[in-house]
Amino acid sequence: MLNIEIGLRVIRGPDWKWLDEDGGEGGLGTVVAVKSNVVSVIWDLGNKSSCYRVGSENAYDLQVYDSGPVGIKHETISCDACQDERSCIVGTRYSCIECSNYDLCASCYHGDEHDITHAFYRVDTPTSSTASLPPRRLSKKIYVRGFSIGAKVSRGLNWEWENQDGGPGKTGRIISIEDGKVGKSYRSVAKVLWSIGKENIYRIGSYGKVDLKCVGSGASSMVYKSHLPVLGQTISTGYIFRRGDRVKVITDAKTLQHVQESSKGGWTPQLLNFLGHTGIVHRVTEQTLVRVRFENCDNKWTFDPRALTKVDPFVAGDFVYFIPDELSAKEHLKGHGEWIAAMAGDLGDIGIVIKVYEDKDVRVAFRKNTWTLSSKCLKLIKSNSLSDSTSLEITYRDYLLPFLNSQVNASTQSAPLLNSESPPDVVEEVEAVMREVVRGNPSAVKAFLENNANLIDCPVLGGK
Repeated sequence: MLNIEIGLRVIRGPDWKWLDEDGGEGGLGTVVAVKSNVVSVIWDLGNKSSCYRVGSENAYDLQVYDSGPVGIKHETISCDACQDERSCIVGTRYSCIECSNYDLCASCYHGDEHDITHAFYRVDTPTSSTASLPPRRLSKKIYVRGFSIGAKVSRGLNWEWENQDGGPGKTGRIISIEDGKVGKSYRSVAKVLWSIGKENIYRIGSYGKVDLKCVGSGASSMVYKSHLPVLGQTISTGYIFRRGDRVKVITDAKTLQHVQESSKGGWTPQLLNFLGHTGIVHRVTEQTLVRVRFENCDNKWTFDPRALTKVDPFVAGDFVYFIPDELSAKEHLKGHGEWIAAMAGDLGDIGIVIKVYEDKDVRVAFRKNTWTLSSKCLKLIKSNSLSDSTSLEITYRDYLLPFLNSQVNASTQSAPLLNSESPPDVVEEVEAVMREVVRGNPSAVKAFLENNANLIDCPVLGGK
């Protein structure tokens, strides 16, 4: 959870009941005092109030617009859109769920950089739990108002700079928002050009002080309000890792080493190779450590669960197994594509994922049919993420059939069994035995071969 600290930049939150003390929806302010579960805020328009709940009465009046002024930064992780000169993300970090090792700073995230149909994780601090966010395309934006470049300002509640501004009532314009010169405080001071022609630096959050107040708007910006942290509210991931879960390592290098060394997970620099990568949970130990296997890696690696977060169980290209229990499948499909009798022929078979919908239902292509299924009906056989799946539904056999053949070969040590040039009756019989092989039913395969001896060593794929 993000600590409640003096200097945080905030806007009104989900339980707001204080009319327009903030100047209206989207008005910005600075936390200037903290007492138990209540904070005081100086709003950018110049007024102060000391009654905002951040857990008191189980209510949350504020959301965090910017945690940079209190020194939050994600070392070694830079924004992939703007490549900030600081070389690391300051404030809230947003990590794409659907792309490997892709992160945005708050400005770029709310500025709609990257694909807005992709879901993201919000990472409030390097060591906090992650919050899963819906795609921005589905969310509402609001305008925020307050200190920004071009905003017209005058002296505020904490002014202590005599007549640098030219005297009471004089105004100026903010020409830049800068980092504090002392300590770890980012975006906490503003450079102002006064109407008398002089310029200087003033606090707008640094050490919880606000020297200015807004008397005219500047550059406008918008945020996805529901994607901002709620001040004082704990993020509960609810993650219980299980075998087969797809997980992603999203911490930065420094945090990964810290959590591994502080637990029984252990530390080795080789773990850095998996930052931003997705793997499959092999098992969970008695100490609740998570053993993860990654593509193209023979070893399984042990992680502290704090270093991991769950991602969608399937992606386009994955090979999946349709559970064989018809009653369970019918139950899982209620409200998720619905059961039809023709699906029975694909129960217990392997297919390939061709699309994952926003509600997490999965479009799966089998040998002859294509169905929309609940993810609860499926088990991951092999991860096979494809970068371009736009034509996958048309060409899935190019991926699926070789995989099925490889499964048969691994189980029977025989030559490939399927070919589009094989006689139709042979293909039909061979498909039947392949289905039993991938179901792991050796007795049925044995019985089949005993009753169909004529198919042993039959010529397919141009060979035996």
